[in-house]
Amino acid sequence: MSIFFCTFLFIISAIVVNYLVGKLSKVFPDSSILKHIDRFLSRKNVLIIGLILMGILICSMLNSWSFDYLWQRFEVVASAAANRIEQIIPSRDRDIPDDPLPHSAKASDIEDSPADEEKSAVEVNEAGADEAIAEEPVATTTSGDDQSDIGVIDVEATVDSAIVADAQEEHFLSIDPILRSDLAAEGTRIDRYQGDITYEGQVDIYQISAPANGEYRIDIDDIRAELSLDLEVYDSLGYKVSYDYNIFARGGLTLYDVQAGESYEVRVSQRDDFGSYSLAIGYPKVPMDITSCTSLTDSIEYSDQVNRYFFTVPYAGTYRFELSEVYAGTGFGMYIYNSLGERLAYDGISNNGEGVTVYDMTPNDSYSLEIRQYSDYGSYTINIGKQKECRDISAVTLLTDSIEYRDQCNIYSFTPSADGIYSFELSGMMSDANVGISIYDHLGERVAYDYCNNGENLTFDDARGGETYTMYVSQESGFSDYCISIDKLAGQND
Repeated sequence: MSIFFCTFLFIISAIVVNYLVGKLSKVFPDSSILKHIDRFLSRKNVLIIGLILMGILICSMLNSWSFDYLWQRFEVVASAAANRIEQIIPSRDRDIPDDPLPHSAKASDIEDSPADEEKSAVEVNEAGADEAIAEEPVATTTSGDDQSDIGVIDVEATVDSAIVADAQEEHFLSIDPILRSDLAAEGTRIDRYQGDITYEGQVDIYQISAPANGEYRIDIDDIRAELSLDLEVYDSLGYKVSYDYNIFARGGLTLYDVQAGESYEVRVSQRDDFGSYSLAIGYPKVPMDITSCTSLTDSIEYSDQVNRYFFTVPYAGTYRFELSEVYAGTGFGMYIYNSLGERLAYDGISNNGEGVTVYDMTPNDSYSLEIRQYSDYGSYTINIGKQKECRDISAVTLLTDSIEYRDQCNIYSFTPSADGIYSFELSGMMSDANVGISIYDHLGERVAYDYCNNGENLTFDDARGGETYTMYVSQESGFSDYCISIDKLAGQND
């Protein structure tokens, strides 16, 4: 509103002054000063400057610039206009004949007049000056009897150059949140059979052909009262690999480390009495690639079941694996291994909001994640917090980023342009969120650290120009977006 008012006030004032100058020109017809003012405050020039101010107002409304910022841009334009006018007016500061040529003068007289010879010389000089200042393009317009030539500044070029100059002073970097990608696994394969023991020494035989590596579960339940059964498993060579004898009510066994393609024979034998039973064979799932996802829904449906996943990571750093949507009373084990089979992290009993964090993961290395049945059965969701790319903030004065998962650590590289003291001030964060900000030198030594929330800052003393530092912003509590203002407080050349 301040810019609009100034624009309106300028146009009204220019009209009033132009009117007064017109009146004074009749009283003092030979005054060169009044003639210059009259030329400068012509309707066309007033309109152009008014449009310039209106353009700044529109830019302010579209881009939400502050009034102080717009005023600085206006000062740049006004300064350029004043410099150009100073170049133009002296070149036209010459005597005007007391007796102007009548309209009936011949063309030959006009062409031979001394005034026109002087005008031609001045125009040549001006053309040379215009070439020398090509950065400030000037257009020449011709008006009627009460107006004359005046240079019109290329406002767009002037404003653009001012904005570019300001952009060199202030640099902003906004980092996007982690891209979400959800996956859902297929259900577990469980083959079910109904059996009936009707005579002494009866043996029922079932076949297993393993489609995948892993653990296979064989359960017998729904056994009729007084019925007792024996359960045995043989491999393809006829060797007994597992058994469970004298099963009442329910029982079973697990085959571990079964390899895909192997076959087994399951034998259910009568031990005491007769009656019906149910047999269930649970198959492991084929390992699933979860490299691209941040959320996976799956389920555990039989005893000793293990669901396996494999993945690679895009960036070195910290990754979080956390369970949610787990039914009460249900517990799972979570284990993570590297490509050599070394266990990197585990939680033997995980429930909602629990899981593991793995630090210093290596890009492009292969990792595996296992979810193991511990107590009861049910579905679950694995939420995966991924490391963001390390970003260079050497030329940044305002950084925006976010903390989205437990133990998250955002990494930035920072190379000061000169020795000095630098401040990193935190803002825009939710009240329940806090982060730790730490800076390390190229030797891995921590040179600055602070625990920060809104309005607090980390001061980095003795920063050395040209040396690259690594800054970590790590989650301490809560989750939130945040802004960091980076300022050089003191040092060389200050």
